[in-house]
Amino acid sequence: MVIIPDEELNYVPFESLLSVQPTKLGNFKNYPFLLQNHEISYNYSATLWKELQLRKKKTNIEQSNFIAFAPDFNKNPTNTYTTRIAEPKLTPLKYNQAEANEIANLLNGKKIVGADASISNFVKMIPNYKIIHICTHGKADNTDGDISYLAFQTVTDSTKNALLYVKDIYKLSINCDLVTMSACETGIGSLQRGEGFIGLSRAFTMIASGQHLLSDAYSTIGLVIGLVIIYFTKENWLDNVVALIFGGIILSTGYATVRKSIAGIMDEQDEKLGNRVVNVLEERRRPNWIDLHNFRIIQYGAQLHIDCHVTVPFYLTVAEAHDAIKLLEETLQQQSKEPVELFIHTDPCLPPHSCSICVKVDCPYREAAFQKRIVWNYECVSINAKHSVS
Repeated sequence: MVIIPDEELNYVPFESLLSVQPTKLGNFKNYPFLLQNHEISYNYSATLWKELQLRKKKTNIEQSNFIAFAPDFNKNPTNTYTTRIAEPKLTPLKYNQAEANEIANLLNGKKIVGADASISNFVKMIPNYKIIHICTHGKADNTDGDISYLAFQTVTDSTKNALLYVKDIYKLSINCDLVTMSACETGIGSLQRGEGFIGLSRAFTMIASGQHLLSDAYSTIGLVIGLVIIYFTKENWLDNVVALIFGGIILSTGYATVRKSIAGIMDEQDEKLGNRVVNVLEERRRPNWIDLHNFRIIQYGAQLHIDCHVTVPFYLTVAEAHDAIKLLEETLQQQSKEPVELFIHTDPCLPPHSCSICVKVDCPYREAAFQKRIVWNYECVSINAKHSVS
């Protein structure tokens, strides 16, 4: 169950809601919480959720399994951290290092504790691990989510702050499957209308996609190049040209983003993908696959959903018709790079209407001569009607 809350619904812990009314009040351990029957996850928009499903991991990095970070706050409870957030003193965490050790041993992973759990080591090491676990202090800022932070180990004789702010998390290079934060206030932040919570959890979710940073980088590079040209050529009229080009970039990026968002939310069909799949069926077409129509293909996340009608000889037994459709399903599964979910409706042929396009030479019930083989392509099989010569 994926939950995408809006505005104040971000404050609701949906996993703790009850699925039914408890039969006995007071015994909270036995309450039918939603979490007991559903695997619940949260996201910030349908577009971002789709982007994360489609994200392709880098294959040139050999990733290890697990790494945990646990700074030591016992030796420096009053600390030298500087932050505008109230109550900056970070008290000792009695069991955070024990937690990191235990989970690392359980998952046969690596643990970075105490003096080694610095921001510099965190930034350097996290690109190489699939699961990242952080046992530390966390603090959310309810007015400016970008300065919510995770605390790391202070470094002796260093003037650098040991707090990792949300605004700095966006700059990290990360390619993991999971980030878990054993810290306070990591699921909240500043609530901004139209955006939801701006805080620690959202920051790690956003950098997993990274597309927003890529678009900003292209725009910035284009603007800088334009300003450099104007500076050296002294041609002030180029300022208007750069402004127009930059405006075009913004409009193009905005259109592409909105277009992609609508396609993802509305489960829009992908014509290019549809042609590729239908071409595979055409190349491996079997005589019992007389006709294909009402073909629909939608990609959501990493999975393909295919719905279609296949016409088979009406005289086939149930087992024979099943074998014909199973062969078609196997063809699609073998040739697809993505997991495929299939809904295939079997239709009987209708002599003499179907005979003119049926290539079977041994049909005992043929009522009309074969005239033309219908070549399957995405456009023709998408029609919600059986094909014929006429």
